[in-house]
Amino acid sequence: MIWLLLVFYNSYKSENIKLPDEVKLVSFNDLEVIQYAVPSVSGVHIPVDEFGRTAVRMAEERINKTRKIAIHVCSGGAIK
Repeated sequence: MIWLLLVFYNSYKSENIKLPDEVKLVSFNDLEVIQYAVPSVSGVHIPVDEFGRTAVRMAEERINKTRKIAIHVCSGGAIK
């Protein structure tokens, strides 16, 4: 999806829309390329390792029928 971010970024620059004064761009998944963007683009860190571990644990519980009640999983992200 980095291409979509770049399309917006270049479109705003070509239309003389001031970033980040008029429009702010945010990226997901810690794309390394955004650290080089000028002006800067905020990025939301998604803890994919934590999601993976939780998914495996939940799958094991379902297979082994060890969970008695339903759970909802929420995990916070962080803006960098």
